[in-house]
Amino acid sequence: MKKLIAVALMMAFAPMAMADYTDNFESYADATAMNAVGAWGDDGITSPATLETDTVGSYGQYMFHPGGTTSIHVMDPMVATATQAIVWEFDMLDDGAGNKRVCGGLRDNGGGSFLNGILEHGTYNQWSGSSYGVRAVWIYGGPSWVEYPGLSAEAGWHHFKAVLTDTTATFTIDLQSDGTIDGELFFEDLTGASALNWNAARFGGPSNASSAGGGVGFDNLSLTTVAIPEPASLALLAFGGLALIRRR
Repeated sequence: MKKLIAVALMMAFAPMAMADYTDNFESYADATAMNAVGAWGDDGITSPATLETDTVGSYGQYMFHPGGTTSIHVMDPMVATATQAIVWEFDMLDDGAGNKRVCGGLRDNGGGSFLNGILEHGTYNQWSGSSYGVRAVWIYGGPSWVEYPGLSAEAGWHHFKAVLTDTTATFTIDLQSDGTIDGELFFEDLTGASALNWNAARFGGPSNASSAGGGVGFDNLSLTTVAIPEPASLALLAFGGLALIRRR
């Protein structure tokens, strides 16, 4: 009975999400279509990204980016608030080689500069052995690069996820995309990031940096807005659940 109540509570108050932008790269006929303005060439500069077909899993078509000039898609602005979070996630295929600088990025383009807010999530060769980490410039405490502790680059499809509110950012990585969280980083900035309008998704070299160790694949990009339940609602629900358990 307790388990049934717990499941019901989770279902009743699970955040309601609306997909604002997704791309699984299945709709593109070739790399030219993928890199066109209106797709991943929205800055007007053609990146070296190619369209590939997965041979190690079931991911279908995906973008392969060797590093360097970033692929950019501009979308409708998204704002994280105290009542609405942004969930940003994507899959990345790595061959496990070191010395790489290739990331998924998210920015507020600031009228074309793409510099008002900078997030990078991926592999970066600043650390010995080349591992995975996060860059958050001018927001969420402003760390330049922070490494996931205890991890090193490895081959396979990995799942990267970030949950952004107006004052916090939680980043996670699931190596091998098997449902296990292998690393988590939490940033907090009490000044908040509510003034940022996230409207540019990016794949490639962080700030267009080259990658001497080669590139990675990207697939299943998702940017979703999620309602954050009010604390009062959660407390009321918990009280009701306890009452039901006691009655049982």
